[in-house]
Amino acid sequence: MEGGRVAVRDGKAAAEPALVVTTDPVTFVEIGAGRLDPLEATLTRRLSMEGDDGAVLRCSRLLGLLP
Repeated sequence: MEGGRVAVRDGKAAAEPALVVTTDPVTFVEIGAGRLDPLEATLTRRLSMEGDDGAVLRCSRLLGLLP
């Protein structure tokens, strides 16, 4: 986040990011189109999240991985 706002970047971050989400382009599109469940992508390691615990939890909720 930059000043309380989310910033999406491709590649390596200039500063220490709160959250790094890693996936491939096909998985990204399949999740966005509703053809792939984010939980399945996570369990099959096609999607991974690393970083601040709070940021990982917020992103997990956003993707529907947590209530």
